[in-house]
Amino acid sequence: MRCLAFFVLAEVAVVGRSATAQNPTIPGRLVEVCMGVGFPAIRVEVRRGDGRPIAAGATLVVTDGDFKQTTVETWNALTLEAADNRKGTYTVEVSKPFYKTVRIDGVSVPGGPCGAFHTVDVPIALEMLPTAPEIRSVSVAQPGVALGPGLQNQYTVWVDATPGTDTSVTWSVSDPRVATIDQSGLLTAKCRTTEDVLVIATSRLDPARRGTGRFDVLGNPCP
Repeated sequence: MRCLAFFVLAEVAVVGRSATAQNPTIPGRLVEVCMGVGFPAIRVEVRRGDGRPIAAGATLVVTDGDFKQTTVETWNALTLEAADNRKGTYTVEVSKPFYKTVRIDGVSVPGGPCGAFHTVDVPIALEMLPTAPEIRSVSVAQPGVALGPGLQNQYTVWVDATPGTDTSVTWSVSDPRVATIDQSGLLTAKCRTTEDVLVIATSRLDPARRGTGRFDVLGNPCP
């Protein structure tokens, strides 16, 4: 965290993410001390033209001069966030398969010596391409990544699809030795492995569209 480092012997008055305190070397003069509170400078709300939230599966890229940050959202169906605590003037670009990419220049995030004053919200509506298929993406919610044997996690799925389309999925795991999952998305852990294990949701209508989540099992290794 970029901050001003002082040993302050006086009472500190906190305002937002910074504080003012008496300067111990110059009586009567205040100094600004940065506090370690973090928040995104940019928050993008991604919706379809009809207002439905579709941030799941989208990619956010923010740039400001030499600064560049990319955020890929795998589940959150409303927002993407970037540029923690950083003030600046940004170009914001959001892309998603089967939608037109949107770019907005000159998004200003005001701030001071301690960084951004607050999060700037940027609403974006994505326009679907005329060649888009009925099922565009499948995203799996990640309720947790570590379970003990016999414990359960309930997974849920979000399918970006044309209204009226069959959005049902088939649930599976990449290694059935490690866990089982029923067709409601309820996973039961069995044993531990050193390999990455995935929860997979596959569209029934279009099996080429699938989403994944990761999990680990604690405890005894699999035989």
